[in-house]
Parts: sequence; structure tokens; C-alpha cells
Amino acid sequence: MSSQTSPSAPIIFSGAPNNSPTQSLVLSCIDPRFAYATEQYLYDRYTSNGQSYDHFVLAGSALGGNLTGTGSGSGQCAVLSSNSNWNQTLKDHIQIAITLHNVKEVEILDHLNCGAYGECKGATTGPTGDQNVSLHKTQYISLANSITGTTFFSHNNLLGTTAGNNIFTAGVTGGYFNGYATSPTTTLIDYGGANILTELKGTNSGAKVLVLGCIDPRYSSVLSSFLREYKNVQFVYDLFILAGASIGSNQSYTTFPTTVRAQGNAGSYPNNVLADGRAGIGDLGRQWGPAFFDHLAIARLLHDITEVWVFDHLDCGAYKAIYYGDLSNPDSDVAPHVAEMVKLKANINTYTAAQSPAYSLGFKGFIIDMDGNVGKYVDGNSVYSDTSPSTLAGTPVVPLRDSSDFTRMLKQSMLYREFRSGVTGPVDYRITQSNQNRKTFQFGEIVCGCTGAFPTSSIGDPPR
Repeated sequence: MSSQTSPSAPIIFSGAPNNSPTQSLVLSCIDPRFAYATEQYLYDRYTSNGQSYDHFVLAGSALGGNLTGTGSGSGQCAVLSSNSNWNQTLKDHIQIAITLHNVKEVEILDHLNCGAYGECKGATTGPTGDQNVSLHKTQYISLANSITGTTFFSHNNLLGTTAGNNIFTAGVTGGYFNGYATSPTTTLIDYGGANILTELKGTNSGAKVLVLGCIDPRYSSVLSSFLREYKNVQFVYDLFILAGASIGSNQSYTTFPTTVRAQGNAGSYPNNVLADGRAGIGDLGRQWGPAFFDHLAIARLLHDITEVWVFDHLDCGAYKAIYYGDLSNPDSDVAPHVAEMVKLKANINTYTAAQSPAYSLGFKGFIIDMDGNVGKYVDGNSVYSDTSPSTLAGTPVVPLRDSSDFTRMLKQSMLYREFRSGVTGPVDYRITQSNQNRKTFQFGEIVCGCTGAFPTSSIGDPPR
């Protein structure tokens, strides 16, 4: 066992941290339809070859990485809030990946039929929209040039401060997943035209959970495995990443949501050595919180999420730098993590209550210990009592306790209906993607309480 404070919450899942050498920072899009194909590619390229990767996520991937502010001009988009700069947020995390993990490559994974290209670049929308590969390639080239031309602090300061093209010896590479909204599969194609792999993809862009995780490559596989198995969420989630997860968002603000701390000022976290240059890698983190809330708004608008799940982990470099101000601190105590997740939960409640119309989101906070054990420490217990009786998941056999249960019921009913009404021959269980999904399919009729409804009834809209 690792030396750490034992989690007081019951362990609900155990996985194996990946302590392999880190090769790349991988940038992908938030769209849940491509999550399975992305995860499979990352496993094939990195994990199965004894490597790990830092994973970062922005809506639009390369497009998102080029956005520096709100507006309609070059490098701008209205989906960004004031004080938000996704390009800087990405570069901050590239710097962290260089400093902590000595990455040698940045890999950018885009996809066609992307909502961000419709919102920010005027691409056609709808089931067959955004099929202009050259538009995506232009964004990729622009971001690659921005990264290679940016001055970073080299790993262990071996090269001092130097341009990215001297640090990323394996380059800034890129590709895109093809397909229409209704395509059941997608092929990853590099911008040289070579096919890399073909995998299943989702056909529904909806998601019920926005997941906020940390960039640390040791726990990426633990998080992915957990999300495949826990409450049947499998790949029906939006993923966003910040160094430190909860504290990564919180440290941006002195007063939420009105005051973002000044550049170079530690704000409400006086020990924060990332904010004022004491860590020796520049002034980082000011735009992280606004970027998270931008993606919360996108996940709500485009994917109709009902919950936010936050995953902190112990032995976190961001907590050592931001909370303790001491990179030698073991960060073995769960208490600061719980406090930061509770703080983020309150910030989310403040944010959603101020929207027009106001809404609320469920919240769950999890902590991964150094051995890969996951415990749930914060639970909002949001109850969705306004479920319409006409909704298939509205009268389940098992009572709804919170929106995680609603997510599970709705997914089971949708999956059961899709295969029972849409497949005339024997069911190809490979489409269900995992053992847990096969169980979901087999027991979907019983669990969601929808016997006999599938041939004629449609899935109702989730509660808003």
C-alpha cells in the first residue's frame, strides 16, 4: 500500500494507476459521441504500449485551443465568457505537462459534425453538418503553429525557456474522426489522409453528466474504467479536465463569479505558487475557472446535462502547488479536497441560479487515492420530481433517488428500446461496448419499468 491517509468514505471502485512514462498531451473535444473511439485509440496507442498521456479537453478541440476571448473576431467566439481564454488555459496545461511529466508531443484529435464549429465558425449544422475537413485542418495547423512558437519552461530547466518546437521532439500531430450524426462508426484519419482506426460512435449527442477530472496521467485509466462501470454511465458523459480538478477551478476567483483574480496575484489562495511565478514556470491558472464554467454552459445547452461529477485525487501536484505551496507535501489528507469540492458545488449552484431561466444540477464529488481506489465524498442528492408520466423513465420500478438514478433509468430504457425496435435479426452485443452495457440491455426492460412501450412510444425529454 502507498503511504497515505486512508479514505474515510467507502471504496466504491478500484482501478490500477498507470505509472508508465508519459509521452504526450492529448487534446480532444467534449462531445460524448466520440468518447468511446477516443478512449480506444488512447488505449491502443499509449496504454497498451507501456506509455501514459496527459488528456486535456476543449469544445472544438483545435478550434477551442485557438480561442482567446468572447466576441466575433479572429480567435473569438460568443460561447466564451468574459475573462475566459481557452488558448491560455490549454498552454498553461501544456506547461504543467512539460514540467511534471516531460511530454514530448502534443496530439490533437478533432471530429467532424462538431457543434463548436457551428457556433464559432459558421459551419453547417444538423445531422450531416460540418463535413469540411479543410476547415478543421486549418484550425489544427493554426494551433500547432501557436504551440510550437510559444516559449515554455523546459523540463527540469534543462533548456531554460525555449520554443515549443525545441521541446516537442515528436512534434504536434493531429487527426480527425469522421462521420455524420447518424453514423454508428467513425474512422480516425490523420491530416495526411491515413486511416488509423475505425470504432463505434454514439448517434445521440446528449449527455447527463459533466465530469471534471485532473490532468494527472496516472489516474486517466482509473477514471475511464470507473465511468464505464458506475451506474451505467458508459460514455454518456461530457469530460472536462483541469489540473487539480476542483481547486483548479476555484483558485481562479477571489469572489465568485464576479471577480477573477489578477494575473500574478495568488488571490484567495496565498500559498499558490503557480499564480505568482514562485513555482518557476510562469503565472498560471487565472483563466481556468472561467473555462470550466464555459464548458458547463456548453454541456447544459448542447447536451442537456443534469449533474456534475468531480474527481480529485491524492498526491496531486496542483494541490501541492496551490493549496500547500509546497511541492514536497504528500497531499495525503482528503479534508482539503472535500472542502474544495464543497466550494465548487456552491459556486455551481450560484452560477446556475443566476441563469435565465434558473436551473439546478446534481453534484457528486469523488476522490481517487494513490492506489486507485475511488470513494464518494460529496453528494448533492438532487431530486428530479417533475418527471413527466409520459416519459418512459418517469415511472420506473425502482424509485428515483437523484439524477444519477434518472441517468441510469433513461439510458437503460433508451438502450433497450433502440435494440428491440431497431434490430430485426440477432442482436450484435458488440455494439453495447462493455459487459456492463450488455447487462444494461438485458435488464433494461425490468429496471426502467417500460414493458410493452418500445414498439410505439418514444423516449420523453429529460426534466429541465
